[in-house]
Amino acid sequence: TLQNVLDTVTRKLTTLLKVDGSDIFERNVRANTVPIMNRAGLDECWEAGLLAQTYPLASHHVIQRALVERRPQQITRRHPDLFSAELAIMQAAQIQTLLMVPMEFQDNVIGLVMILDVQQERLFTNMEIGLVQLLANQVASAIENSRLYDQFHNLLAERIEFEKDLRKLATEQQAILNTIP
Repeated sequence: TLQNVLDTVTRKLTTLLKVDGSDIFERNVRANTVPIMNRAGLDECWEAGLLAQTYPLASHHVIQRALVERRPQQITRRHPDLFSAELAIMQAAQIQTLLMVPMEFQDNVIGLVMILDVQQERLFTNMEIGLVQLLANQVASAIENSRLYDQFHNLLAERIEFEKDLRKLATEQQAILNTIP
């Protein structure tokens, strides 16, 4: 299932990059937010409410930049262009480094993967960022495939119901025709 894919990716990213947390957020264009889809690690921060379930893009400029520019964004607590919203998150959860990588599918940015490290300020290598980007795009594909699968099943269920109604109507009309001498 999609949930298994998300669980596996967040856990593996946390392990492979030797970081404390990995989150997957879906982009909600209408609400201009990114609600969380899955997370791994930093359970204490989540339980304490230090990390949000949904981030409004209007006040989270680095997240918005990653989505709009379609480029990974990497920041540390000492980053010179750190905006107050991101700094507040990093300070509250004692995060030293954040890496945000957009998830793209067929030229659409559908969300982002966020990598969190509370142990050290660090710069991720191009190879590490490339790995996250590769997995992020695979997750985007899985999300879109899951949506298409759900749409197909909904359409199929509607069609089956419609055909039942048509058969019932045909039976009723035949019954009326049978009463005509």
